[in-house]
Amino acid sequence: MIPPPVFDNYIIPNISGGIYFFSGLLEVGVVIRGINRFCGLQRILTEKDNRYKKIEGIDVYSEWCSYTKIFSEAALEETIEAYKNSNAGLFYQSQGIFEKVLDWSRMVNREIEGLEEKEKTAFDGVKEALSEASKFADTAVVSSANSKAVEEEWHRCGLMDYVDYFMTQEMGSKEECVFIQFWQEKK
Repeated sequence: MIPPPVFDNYIIPNISGGIYFFSGLLEVGVVIRGINRFCGLQRILTEKDNRYKKIEGIDVYSEWCSYTKIFSEAALEETIEAYKNSNAGLFYQSQGIFEKVLDWSRMVNREIEGLEEKEKTAFDGVKEALSEASKFADTAVVSSANSKAVEEEWHRCGLMDYVDYFMTQEMGSKEECVFIQFWQEKK
């Protein structure tokens, strides 16, 4: 998977490698690998806000990332509409960040859709490893993405035959999904 483009001038200008390095950590780092794109962008923007240049609306966007249950373009659109309809001054101060994040997410989706089919594959060895693991244990997909996108990707890569449990953001956070599954197994 290609890293989401985050250097578009209206969101993050390329600042002497610092932000680039930080975004690389989001993409391949051990600690936060697999983070939802909206939460990852929030971390990058917060880092920029703290170290380089103030980002108008970052506090409101960070709050949204902490309370929203579904991370999606539809959820962003609902938030934008709710602010518009609330007559709250807060919207006028922060609407830009939500609209920019929505534009950025759409750009990421266009770039993913534009990939050649040969680039939309699982990493080498994944299918074989899942096949082998599924002979000895239950296997689960736990993703912070929406179920439609994840199911489409796993079907396209021919991996669904090796999955016993499929849990996505509609079921809760990754932690909640693992906790629910763990306790169901204990019963």
